[in-house]
Amino acid sequence: MNKPPIRFGFSTHGLGDVCHAAAALRLYIADGYDVQIQVEENKRFAWNAAGIPIYSGPEQLPLHPYYYLPSMEAFWDLSLPDHSSSKIAGFFGVDVLPKLGTKEQVWQRLCNERNDARPAVTPQAVADVAEFLKGLPGPIILLHSKGTNWQAEKSIPDATCFQFLCDMIGSFDGSIVVLDWDRRAPMLGHERIRSICPHWPHMSLDHFGALCMQADLLIGVDSGPFHFAQWFDIPTLFVTRKIPPVRCCLPHPNATYLVPATEHDHWARRGPEWKFAEFHGQEATAKDLVLKAYEMVTPAAVPVASSRLVPDVPGRYVYRRVNHDERPMELLPDGKIGEGAAGCELSWKIERTPSGAVLTIYGHHGGATCHLSAHQDGVWRGRWLAHERMPIELIPQTAAKHRPAETVTWDDLVPDTKSRPFAVGIPTLNRYDLLERCLVACWASSVVPERLIIIDNGGKLPPGPDIIRPARNIGVAASWNMIHRLCQPLPLIILNDDIEPGHNMFERLLDSPEPFVTADESHMFEAFLIRQDCWQAVGEFDETFYPAYHEDNDYFMRLRLANVEIGCPQSDGYIENGPSATKAQFTAEQHNEFNAQFDAGRKYYVRKWGGAPHCETYSVPFNGQNPRA
Repeated sequence: MNKPPIRFGFSTHGLGDVCHAAAALRLYIADGYDVQIQVEENKRFAWNAAGIPIYSGPEQLPLHPYYYLPSMEAFWDLSLPDHSSSKIAGFFGVDVLPKLGTKEQVWQRLCNERNDARPAVTPQAVADVAEFLKGLPGPIILLHSKGTNWQAEKSIPDATCFQFLCDMIGSFDGSIVVLDWDRRAPMLGHERIRSICPHWPHMSLDHFGALCMQADLLIGVDSGPFHFAQWFDIPTLFVTRKIPPVRCCLPHPNATYLVPATEHDHWARRGPEWKFAEFHGQEATAKDLVLKAYEMVTPAAVPVASSRLVPDVPGRYVYRRVNHDERPMELLPDGKIGEGAAGCELSWKIERTPSGAVLTIYGHHGGATCHLSAHQDGVWRGRWLAHERMPIELIPQTAAKHRPAETVTWDDLVPDTKSRPFAVGIPTLNRYDLLERCLVACWASSVVPERLIIIDNGGKLPPGPDIIRPARNIGVAASWNMIHRLCQPLPLIILNDDIEPGHNMFERLLDSPEPFVTADESHMFEAFLIRQDCWQAVGEFDETFYPAYHEDNDYFMRLRLANVEIGCPQSDGYIENGPSATKAQFTAEQHNEFNAQFDAGRKYYVRKWGGAPHCETYSVPFNGQNPRA
């Protein structure tokens, strides 16, 4: 039986709809249908790149309405089958299109459809983009934050975008290109941030494809650039706001979908087709975007305090509960566990931390079962985080057959630590020998932090999600503030880089209920804990005290005025290695510079509080006057 020709116009839809319609029409072409469509000239490149024949006759063809399915009114109900709540599936419901099979069959074919538009990009476009990107260090991230419509439902808020740019440029060695054609997106003036406007006020799709081919990541929303970018083999991060991805996206192997943690079970049920990451709270924050961007563009960052190479994780292992039992286990490339999966071992994730790589295994409900670290013999070792805290080995299958059946206890390699929800932050400036000793002590503590952030003001550590390298020395106060923004709302312990915390110091600080807790009875700021209610009552540190000195006196004064209780629990304290640090090696010129900075901080303090520390006369900063007067 002859198949009817398919003819219609598609000239009233945006680029995202064009991408979805092209994917659908490729199914009809694959099934032998004669397809021709009438299109807008400015989108001809996309249709040609998808291999869709374009109608060139004289008549005006009827427009494809591409209507919304009634069931899409409930698109937030993620328990619905994907094809029931997707705008894309609505394309097949128009009478002009013959049926290709059941809804489930068509949807599955559509999800498997892949288009490679790279061959369609012209050499001239590639050259033009290369010239545009000249001088920008990589990795290069493309940011598209504004959709054409439904702004409140899908666009990333301006404040979030601006904070993302600030945080990335202060901690990231690469560059950001803001995809903004109409000057609606926020911009930050910096040599490593570039906007396509005014260079390309109307960027062609040919040039956009070339830009995707030369970039490392695109962060976007439900709009044309995100959907079109998937034709050019670039990793993409979809930022969900109020519209879930099933409503407006097709799953793609290069795409990660950032969704609310409250919807974990819905996404976990969808299997490997939808690769998702989670944010906590009402919507994704700048911190969420920063951390995910780091993970996607710097997956191979070398960890601090460890020069050993991390082996490729996917593969076959022996999962051994030491002195108990063992079984084969396969870690799949998509983060799932194949053979050997049980209720407590369903998925895995690798993370780079300042002390080395950590392999986390997750069980039911998405909770972490155990953290494992790599050792020189190629074995991953760790402990269960709960119950009997059983020691665990994950042994590469190739090595397991050469090992004895019994395993000796290795408690000396895996300290008996407990997981607690808190963060540790450490600013450092060219004192990496002391930092190393500090880190070793942190990870040997009776409790270990959920996050450990290093602000490397000297810029010599390798970049990573937990190693922030500002473009210049931002100073102590600004470093502490940056750590707080990255770690909130976790309780935050801040350490000097020359501190070795005692075994139970973290635990005792956390057990103390006060909003602000110090590890020293003299209330020195070498090691202290700040909770969120303290930040809310007192605020952040005054960054005018630059680069250092008297910012701690200032904060202590503000703590007193705000009537914030200060705790100082009994613990095994800390070791201060300051006398052997950089200061002891100062030249005469460096000593003079130090003295000048100290005096400048003291003068500002006196002006702010009407006297030196412990001799203040003001009860409000600057006695209520304009500090610039």
